[in-house]
Amino acid sequence: MKTIKGLLQKAADPYLALLAYRSSPLQHGWSPAELAMGRKLRSRIPVRPEVLCPEWGYLKQFREADAHIKKDRKKTDRRHRARILPPLQPETYAWLKHDSLTDTRVSAPAAAPHLYIVEGEGSRTIRTIRRNRRDIIAFPFEDEAAQREGDGHVPAACDDITVLTRCGRQVKAPDRLNL
Repeated sequence: MKTIKGLLQKAADPYLALLAYRSSPLQHGWSPAELAMGRKLRSRIPVRPEVLCPEWGYLKQFREADAHIKKDRKKTDRRHRARILPPLQPETYAWLKHDSLTDTRVSAPAAAPHLYIVEGEGSRTIRTIRRNRRDIIAFPFEDEAAQREGDGHVPAACDDITVLTRCGRQVKAPDRLNL
């Protein structure tokens, strides 16, 4: 979308700009028009007439090149641990990566996908901002308000808690000299 908007804003003739964009080759060597129509588009650059006739002989090479590009993209996503983030529920307390708001919570999803309306306290004011899902880190516990205020459940006696190691052995507290 950004590319098309830039083309239309800068070009004197928008139709020629779109023609040039459609006839320029992509990463795998074929233009969008070639993939859609099976032939090159006639543009202001002179070409032989037989080039303008439909031909689907390159379809196998295109599919192989496209599969290779998708495979590389998948490897890159795996290497960089890219993943789809779960959606956030309204009234979820969260932390924003690139903002100094405190006591932030997600109020509602925005109209666009992956965007949320977030409310938080800024410098002496309550601000409402829109943020992408990747910039919002939800608090990992169930009762956010209780945990944030320090009202979390603490057991009365810690003696009856059994702690196990990764292997499954019980951890015993050391005997200390209580004076």
